[in-house]
Amino acid sequence: MQNLLIWIYFAAILMVAIFKVLLPQKDSIGFKKTLSVTGLYILAFGLVLSVISMAWYKNGLHSSFHWFDDSSEWLQMDKTGHFFAAFFLSRLLVELYIWSGLPSAKAYVYGGFSGVVFHSSIELLDGYSDAYGASVSDLVVNLSGSLFVYIQYRLWGGLKFLSKISFHPTAFAALRPSMLGDTSIEQALKDYNGHTLWFNFSMKKMIHISPTWLHLSVGYGAEGLIGGHDNVFTNENGQTIDLSGISRSRQFYLSLDVNFEVVKTNSRFLRGVLYVINHFKTPMPTIEFNTVEGVKWHWVYF
Repeated sequence: MQNLLIWIYFAAILMVAIFKVLLPQKDSIGFKKTLSVTGLYILAFGLVLSVISMAWYKNGLHSSFHWFDDSSEWLQMDKTGHFFAAFFLSRLLVELYIWSGLPSAKAYVYGGFSGVVFHSSIELLDGYSDAYGASVSDLVVNLSGSLFVYIQYRLWGGLKFLSKISFHPTAFAALRPSMLGDTSIEQALKDYNGHTLWFNFSMKKMIHISPTWLHLSVGYGAEGLIGGHDNVFTNENGQTIDLSGISRSRQFYLSLDVNFEVVKTNSRFLRGVLYVINHFKTPMPTIEFNTVEGVKWHWVYF
C-alpha cells in the first residue's frame, strides 16, 4: 500500500508538471488560467489526502494524533526526499501561477507556500498512524524546501540555485528487501543508500568563460543503511539479524551537472521533457568525501 500511495503522489505532481510545460505561454492576465491552476492543485491535493485517509482507516491503521521523533533516523537521508519534494512542488506552483498572470509577489507566496501546505498536510495525517506519527523534523524540512524556492524568487525573481536528485542501485537492498525494496522500482523509492540530494548553481558566475548550461553541483548521500538507527533488525520470520559490522557513512560530493532548461527549442513537448529530466542529476565525474573511507573518485557517478 505504501508504494501505491507514493506512485499516486508522484502521478499528481507529474500531472501538474505536464500542465505547466505543455500549455502555450502568454503574457496576458487570465482569471480562468489562475482558477485552473488552483483547481488542479486542489484536485491533486484532495486525491492524495483522500486515498491516504481511506487506506489507513480501511486497514485499521489509525489512532489518536501523536508525534514521532525520527530526526536521527537514516542519517537524515529520509529528510532529503522531503526537501526535494517540497522544492519541486513549490517551484511548479510558483511557475504555474506566474504563467497564469498572477502578480509576481502573489505568485511567489501562493505557489511557494501551497507546496509546504500540501506536504505538511500529508505529514500531519501520519500523526494518526499506529506505525508512525507526525514528525516535527519532517515539517521543518518541508518548510525549508519551500522557503528555498520562495526566497530565491523573492530576491532574484527566479532560481539561481536548483535542487536535484539521483539514484543508483546498491547491494544493500538485497540484505533487507522488505525495507529497502525487492524490485528495481521499489529500491529507487526506498533504498536510501542509492539516493543523493544535489544543490546546483551556474559555473558562469565563477568562471565567465563557462557555458551557461554547465553547473557546479554539491551533493549529500549515505551508505551502509540497513535500518533507521542501526543495522540490527528482526526479519519476517522473527529472527534477529545483526549486520552491525557494516559501517554507516555520510557522503559529500562535488561534481558538475547540465542545466537542460537553457536549451533553446520551439517544441513544447521537448521543453516539457527537458524540464522534467532537469530535476535529475546528470551522471558526471565526481569527487566523494566519505566519513569512513575518506576521499574517493568516481569517473561517472549516478
